[in-house]
Amino acid sequence: MTISEDLFEHFCHELRIPVRRVEEGKDRQPDFVIKPRWHTVVVEIKQFDPTPEERELIDRFMAGECVIVDASSTAPVFPWTPIWGQSPERCQ
Repeated sequence: MTISEDLFEHFCHELRIPVRRVEEGKDRQPDFVIKPRWHTVVVEIKQFDPTPEERELIDRFMAGECVIVDASSTAPVFPWTPIWGQSPERCQ
């Protein structure tokens, strides 16, 4: 199970949404079946792991540094292009 799947399952439990993990088989199938209210929804979870550059920015942010990224591109994934690094006066 991936981190994303764990987080999704936790999210469903927190919202009291009935969730059932679909057993893995040899054919492609969804990861979960959830039943919010009177609906049945099949869910496929995708996890996007950060690139080394993204990981560095995340680590800097988690260490308390102000990290600003440019997410204005129309690229299919977040471009995570740093505009500037630590700049407290601009990050407040």
